[in-house]
Amino acid sequence: MATTHLSYEQLCEENQALRARLAEAEHLLAERTAAERRARAILDTLDTGVLIIDADERCAFANARAAGIFHLTPAELVGTALVALLPPAATTAYQAHTQRLLAAPAAEEQAATLTLPIGTRTFVVADQVLPSTQGDGAVRLSSWRDITERTRAEAALRESEARYRGLFDHMAEGYAYCQMLFEHGVAQDWIYCDVNAAFEALTGLHDVRGKRVSEAIPGIRETDPELFAIYARVALTGTLEKFELFVDALQQWFSISVYSPARGYFVAVFDVITERKRTEAELQVALTKYRTLFDAFPLGISVSDATGTIVETNAMAERLLGLGREEQRQREIDGAEWQIVRPDGTPMPAEEYASVRALSEQCLVANVEMGVMTPRGATTWINVTAAPLPLDDYGVVIAYGDITARRLAEAALRESQQNLEALIENTDGSIWSVDAQYRLIVGNRLYQHNVRAALGRPLTAGESVLAPDLPQAALDEWRAYYDRALHRGPFSVEATTRFTAEPHTVEYRLSPITTVTGQRVGVTVYGRDITERKRIEAALRQLNETLEQRVAARTDELSRANVDLARAARLKDEFLATMSHELRTPLSSILGRLELLQEELDGPLTPRQVASLQRIETSGQQLLALINDILDLSTIEAGKLTLARAAVDVALVCQRSRQQVSASALKKRMMLSTTLDPQVVTIQADARRLTQILVNLLANAVKFTPEGGQIGLEVHGDPEQQRATFTVWDSGIGIAEADLPRLFQPFVQLDGGLNRLYEGTGLGLALVRRLTEAHQGSVTVESTPGQGSRFSVSLPWAPGHA
Repeated sequence: MATTHLSYEQLCEENQALRARLAEAEHLLAERTAAERRARAILDTLDTGVLIIDADERCAFANARAAGIFHLTPAELVGTALVALLPPAATTAYQAHTQRLLAAPAAEEQAATLTLPIGTRTFVVADQVLPSTQGDGAVRLSSWRDITERTRAEAALRESEARYRGLFDHMAEGYAYCQMLFEHGVAQDWIYCDVNAAFEALTGLHDVRGKRVSEAIPGIRETDPELFAIYARVALTGTLEKFELFVDALQQWFSISVYSPARGYFVAVFDVITERKRTEAELQVALTKYRTLFDAFPLGISVSDATGTIVETNAMAERLLGLGREEQRQREIDGAEWQIVRPDGTPMPAEEYASVRALSEQCLVANVEMGVMTPRGATTWINVTAAPLPLDDYGVVIAYGDITARRLAEAALRESQQNLEALIENTDGSIWSVDAQYRLIVGNRLYQHNVRAALGRPLTAGESVLAPDLPQAALDEWRAYYDRALHRGPFSVEATTRFTAEPHTVEYRLSPITTVTGQRVGVTVYGRDITERKRIEAALRQLNETLEQRVAARTDELSRANVDLARAARLKDEFLATMSHELRTPLSSILGRLELLQEELDGPLTPRQVASLQRIETSGQQLLALINDILDLSTIEAGKLTLARAAVDVALVCQRSRQQVSASALKKRMMLSTTLDPQVVTIQADARRLTQILVNLLANAVKFTPEGGQIGLEVHGDPEQQRATFTVWDSGIGIAEADLPRLFQPFVQLDGGLNRLYEGTGLGLALVRRLTEAHQGSVTVESTPGQGSRFSVSLPWAPGHA
């Protein structure tokens, strides 16, 4: 081997290099030592224990926290096998943990975690195998974190959660934790985040967690908008709200308390109160019925407490006592304010009140009558019944009815009975009554007087009226009378009395005494002396016989007079008919000759002659009209008038009637108007007689209307009544109401003086009435003196038929 020799220079250079490397190594060592001190200081401040375990399972490093776990110092812990420090219960778990960690393939990350209890403490051990550069086995970094408090907290939390869940699931009230869903600030839906078992039981909804309410209850937003509004308001504002609501979608009443644990969320705690609501409604109905019955009850009712203070009263009590409910509640049942009197009118002390006695004696006190002085000064008489109430805080209930009317009736009955007794005693007849065994019940003074006259003594009540002192015939007769009235009913009989020296005729009226059940228990007898009446009746019969003879004679005289009158009337009618006929024949000749003269066939006439002929014609026509009226009236009175009925043109009849009076109307400068109903076209009537009716009415209108006046003819149809009415009106002098009854009598004129202003015979309206009645019609008149008249003729009319 060749030997290399270094020169001195080379040795110095190498020595310097070695020194430099030594200095660098010392520097690095110092830095490493400082770094280790800093690392240890940092590790010692950790609350997690840090250990380095070498390949022999001994501690190569431990920080202060790790040493404290085993109650050693870090120096004492280094070099100690860790399993030697563990309690037996933890050793097995730790060894298994180590084996799993070291058995993992090196290619994978060799790390594991173990929860390890040591004494009263619990640690989480996290081990990781560190890469080794020496190749002498695995080195582990182990961190020990004390989780005792966290474990305790987690256990407490789990216990709390278990208690909460148990409480939550066993709550009697329904619970729903929900998230409200909004769109543009408007609640659209909500999601059930959590619900309890009671929620499902009360609502009937199942598996709703995570669902929208619109899925669980379709249509609820439309059926129950108020519920949506409340939940949305609480979810936004966080304000607690409590309410009761009928949820239409579930058909149930709910009592709900809703609050918000966070914005947008709400919790609803609820209970179903449908049955309570139904009970409340039924209770309200019952209370209403009770109050209605209480106030409508025909008796006054008051209730007092245990101290006697009135606590309740009804409407009838207000009316009977004249005090309002509040006024009564301010009183006690034995208070000095009450002014109470006994039935005899003397003041009644409080200890006699039925209410006070029932309260003190604790028993029913019934039918106590008293008078109550009302604030108005009147006395109301009441019948009181009071009973103790077996209820806490209550005393007695008092019921009282108004007997004022009964007491007044009793007083009136007593007065009436006294008056009746006085009347019976002072009547001019004898009155007595007997029972079914003929025993005297009562008899008036006159009866006893008659009995005393017959028997020499009066009869007492209960003694038989069929005294053996009387003749047997009289006894049998009266026994038969009593039996007949008792079994067959009321009857009257006349008998001759034997109670006086002179015989008297007495009318007896016997009537049975009947109970309310219809049983006949006796007989009442009223006897009236009719001797004088019988005498007067006999005298009247004799007088009547005389009067009948005189009446018969007078009747014969009247019969003969009636025959003479009928003959005179017939002769009058015959004379009028004959005279009218005899007058009309020469008058017709005169008028015919007059017409020839006016035609000047015998030569021309002078103006004076023409005027004379016109006056003769006017007078002749008036005379002829009078004769025709007399003949018509005579024909109607004799029942010989025959109507030629046919379909009459109403407009044509009215036109012809106007034409016959138009000249007279024109002379007096009158306006004559006509108004026709278009539906009245024809009417079944005698055309000549209908024209005569209208002409007579129009002529009268012209006659009794001053110059320049107005007259008119109107026709109206009434389809419902099937009548057509012809009305003639005027603005003339009118007719006084007192004269209307004489208006249609023949030969009667209302202007009957010697200097009558209006000419006429008084036959016109009489003919109008008789001709109208012959047509089955009627005539009416309306008139006001100085203003005019309206004469209306109503005739049968069938619309649409000729």
